[in-house]
Amino acid sequence: MNTALTLRQKGLLVVASLLGFELLLLGGLNWLLSDAEKQIARHQRAQAVIASLQRLSSLRERANSGVLIQQFFKDRPDSARFHETFQKHLDAIPLQLDKIRDLIKDDANGSKKLAELDRYTRLGVSLIEQQRQFYIAQNTFEERMTTARLAGILFQTSHWTESLLEDYEKIEKEVSPLEEESRKRLAQALWVMAAINIVIAVVIGQMFVKSIISRLSIITANSNNLASGAKLNAPLEGSDEIVELDHVFHNMAKRLAESAQMKQEFVQMISHDLRTPLTAILGTFELLNSGAYGELSERGLSRVGDAANESQRLIAMINELLDIERLESGNMQLMREQLDLQPIIRRSIEAVSVIASARKIQFEAGSENPTVNVDGDRIVQILINLLGNAVKYSPEGGVIHVNVSDQEQLVRIEVVDQGPGIPEHEQSSIFERFKQIESVDYKRSGSSGLGLAICKALVESHGGRIGVSSEEGKGSCFWFTLPKLSKNTEAIQQSDTQ
Repeated sequence: MNTALTLRQKGLLVVASLLGFELLLLGGLNWLLSDAEKQIARHQRAQAVIASLQRLSSLRERANSGVLIQQFFKDRPDSARFHETFQKHLDAIPLQLDKIRDLIKDDANGSKKLAELDRYTRLGVSLIEQQRQFYIAQNTFEERMTTARLAGILFQTSHWTESLLEDYEKIEKEVSPLEEESRKRLAQALWVMAAINIVIAVVIGQMFVKSIISRLSIITANSNNLASGAKLNAPLEGSDEIVELDHVFHNMAKRLAESAQMKQEFVQMISHDLRTPLTAILGTFELLNSGAYGELSERGLSRVGDAANESQRLIAMINELLDIERLESGNMQLMREQLDLQPIIRRSIEAVSVIASARKIQFEAGSENPTVNVDGDRIVQILINLLGNAVKYSPEGGVIHVNVSDQEQLVRIEVVDQGPGIPEHEQSSIFERFKQIESVDYKRSGSSGLGLAICKALVESHGGRIGVSSEEGKGSCFWFTLPKLSKNTEAIQQSDTQ
């Protein structure tokens, strides 16, 4: 369907097309209905003519019988029996002829025959009247002559009546099957037209909907591509509302990309500009603390130590910002290799042992030592983050467990603490950037809210998954999985087995 039209115009075009087909179908149906009505009218007219001719014959026969009755009883013309047995039937004959004439007025051949029938019938009626008068006058000779003439006239009326009856009985026989055929054709046409109408509506509707759905699917694919960072499909061509929406989407994606690029550059610039002076400040605090600039009072040493700690926290936050930007932009390269897991766990525990010992917290690690295909430094970074959180939120004198389980192609690592636990409704969101748990215990920690987001990005970049299971008041279990073998190693092993 032409995309130069708007959706409104396309909708009107579909409706107009359907209406056009409806008019064509109604025209065909009207023709069939008209033909059926003509056949029915012919059949009914033939039946009416046949009934009228039979009625005319009956009236004529009753009038003749009435003549015989009057010859026997010699009733007066104004008597009731005279009227019932003779005059009533005689008077009805012209009326019946008029009725027949009206029925067959459009039939030229029938009208000619009826004219002859009318002429002989009226002549017969006149002769019957004369015969009646001659009988009353007892004019036997004239009565017999009239009777002889009447017999010839009656023969002619019977002849023309039978001729008309034959014609219309023939018409009735011909029209009856035609009428039935017309009814059948009309019924069939109704079903066929209904089917055609449905097919046309479905086909046109499908064409219209297919054009919309196919292009909406492209916009949907672009939305998924934008979310995953993949390349967008080419802009749609045309001028309707869907094309306009696609163009707006591409413009939005372009601006988002520009905004993301500006944000990345801004973060990198700020991080670099902040980290350099903060490193210098931290170095100065360390010199002050070591007495390089003279001895400080105990209170001064405490304040310098606090300032040094805050400087280290700011540098760590800046490093986290840089890490997560590199991960999201795909600029962080993983140096993956086959490594034993236990040395990585020991390095991580040693890194947080100082803050753990200050709170008398102990670590218990499993002895399993599977080989994993990872960037060792990044796994240490993940474990330090998880272990550091566990130390922060565990009670003094608590125990933190580090469990390792071998699961076919994956290794699962768990960090289990005895902290306050995490509410169930917040467990799905704690791996988002800057997300912190709405609890006093957690807010006091001073966390930046970036650590778990970095862990998630690093685990997923290794092809693993990360999650948490926790119950309030019963501690938390943070877990993540890592691949045991690289893709190249898997391919080599598969070729060896084959």
